[in-house]
Amino acid sequence: MAALFLAKHLRLQRVFIPSPTWANHKSIWTVAGAPHEEYPYYSSKTQAVEIEGMLATLEEKAKPNDVVILQACAHNPTGVDLFKCQWEEVARVIKRKNLFIVFDSAYQGFATGDVDGDAWLSDIWSNNPNSTRIQSRVTLASALRSLFPRTSAYMVSVSELYTRLYPGIYRLKARNAS
Repeated sequence: MAALFLAKHLRLQRVFIPSPTWANHKSIWTVAGAPHEEYPYYSSKTQAVEIEGMLATLEEKAKPNDVVILQACAHNPTGVDLFKCQWEEVARVIKRKNLFIVFDSAYQGFATGDVDGDAWLSDIWSNNPNSTRIQSRVTLASALRSLFPRTSAYMVSVSELYTRLYPGIYRLKARNAS
């Protein structure tokens, strides 16, 4: 749903997907008609986030309005997450290059055992009054699947500027507010 929405309303150029990632990320964006490219996320050699490669790829290849998929916590399939200082580096690149972000937070609560604690990243980003970009969160609610099969939610946080630039977002916002 997020991929189709963004591909239709934002006319995105390209989507950057972490490598490795959840197997369906690529097929979802392909079906949405959005070209995608991988950025290095995990180094099997160091068993840590490949932050230098990730930042270098975004610096060199990402253009304004490109989309970057970021797994907010409990990265699938590695389970390895960025440190807060690394998130700050990523945020600087995202903002400076004028990129769109999609947080995939399918495993919120799995990383720390604290659902609210694992939400810190997307909460900070969506509550930033200086942000002029769209930010969306996709929660596949893996933690709830045993109770509610196929549970999911798609939340979009949009600044006033973007509701004027992209009327499709405003119409969706207005329709869902009633």
